[in-house]
Amino acid sequence: MVALEGIHGDDAKAPASENRSSTMEIQLLVASADETFDRAIDAGAEAGRAPHDTPWGMRYATLTDPEGYRWLIAQVSR
Repeated sequence: MVALEGIHGDDAKAPASENRSSTMEIQLLVASADETFDRAIDAGAEAGRAPHDTPWGMRYATLTDPEGYRWLIAQVSR
């Protein structure tokens, strides 16, 4: 879970509201990196690196959500 800023009544701020980049990256293992990437872009995320295969058997993509958090979308290639 990634909580929205202020959800717990504290003064924590999302990276985008502070006009800065995220200091962390959230990795999400999914069944289809391509479908997940496309859905995230359609929902307002900013593309980083498009889905691509790696030599170690993973398919990766990166993006930044509207709140400024960076995501690594990962799929085990078969």
